[in-house]
Amino acid sequence: MKTWTLGLLASSMVLASTAVLASPYANENNFAVDGKAMKVSETSARLLSNPEGSAPLLVDDITDGMGKTKVPGYKVMVMTRALSTAFDARKKDDGTIENLKTVHRGGKVLFGIPVKNGKMNINEAKVLSLGLISDDGKTFTPNNKDTAPSGEQKFSDSSKVTALSYKINSLTLPNLKAGERVGGGINYQLHTVVDGHTYDVSANTVFPSVETKGQPKHLKAFPAKANVFEANR
Repeated sequence: MKTWTLGLLASSMVLASTAVLASPYANENNFAVDGKAMKVSETSARLLSNPEGSAPLLVDDITDGMGKTKVPGYKVMVMTRALSTAFDARKKDDGTIENLKTVHRGGKVLFGIPVKNGKMNINEAKVLSLGLISDDGKTFTPNNKDTAPSGEQKFSDSSKVTALSYKINSLTLPNLKAGERVGGGINYQLHTVVDGHTYDVSANTVFPSVETKGQPKHLKAFPAKANVFEANR
């Protein structure tokens, strides 16, 4: 009887440990243009932060004056895309060398997340801006000398946004205070019609990276775009 009790206790501890370690997110990243699924590989995030990058920056108004009232909150840019990186391939104006990143396809969504009493209200989130990149129609045959072409940006300030629907089911940021830049995750879906073409972007995944953009240099980064903001539900 004692052995059975110890075994049961051990099993319970394993189950409890598994429950604690289990992630609420899957490994799903999706992008489609006019109903055609296009392979993407990851969903990462950028956000405005304090100068130290240890906490999201609470801005006075996520709508940048476009709403009827000011809405305090965070600005979080979510990028679901396929990209490739060439190591130490680009020389900057200051002479330093950096990696060259090429985006082939995907969707970039700037969310404004209202914050009240220190808590994010994802149910009241607004889409503030979009980036839509597609390499559909570009031909490429893998070989030993060519590289896959970059995609073309399909969204601009003059684009006509005739439909926009979205939902954030869950959003978790890594522990920025502890210096984490990997972890957390998002579960979201977005559908939009831009210049007559439909785009569907969704993900249910952890973040392989979360990049902070601290003030003052980036205080005005990620501005709300009128053509997108006015299409919100």
